[in-house]
Formats: sequence, structure tokens, C-alpha cells
Amino acid sequence: MENNEQVELYKAMKLAGFKVEQEINNWIKDQLNHKKIMEGTNIAGKYYVHAMKCVQNRMGHLFTHLNIPSKKDVTNIGKLVLQVEEKVDKVEDQVISLQQQVENLKNG
Repeated sequence: MENNEQVELYKAMKLAGFKVEQEINNWIKDQLNHKKIMEGTNIAGKYYVHAMKCVQNRMGHLFTHLNIPSKKDVTNIGKLVLQVEEKVDKVEDQVISLQQQVENLKNG
């Protein structure tokens, strides 16, 4: 009997929690659906993007003066390294092919 009561209590608590969660979610949605809030968020977002671009630009200038590579510089170096690796692989394949041709001519 006691175990059954605990199960019922758990089910009641779960149902009450679910209802409270739904009410809170609906309240949040209602608060976010106001046009003024969305307009304000949109304007704030534009200012934030502009501010971040300015910060990145200033950091780029600072890094240049301090002779420190920026994130963009490191990305470009990574791309160049990959290109060099591909070219080295091609040259290595050509050298192996030439070695085989020389061996064939010797044995030929």
C-alpha cells in the first residue's frame, strides 16, 4: 500500500511539474512576442555585430604592430601548408615513377 502511494505521489508531482513547465514556457513566449522587444533585440544585435567588427579590426592592427599572427594569418598558413603537402606528395610520386623507369632501363 505504501509503495502504491509513492507511485501515485510521483505521478502527481510529475504532472504538476509538467504543467508548471508549460505555463512558464507560454509566459516566456508571450513576453518574446512583443514587437518592441523584437525591434530592440534587432537593433542591439546590429550594434553588437558592428562593435565586434571594430574590435576584430583593432586587434588585427594591434597584432600587426606587435608582430603576432592573427587568427586569419594562422588559417592562411594552415591552407598553405596543406597545399605544400599536396605538392610534395605529387613530386614524391613523380620521383618514385622516375626511379622505377630507371630500374626498368637498367634491367631492360
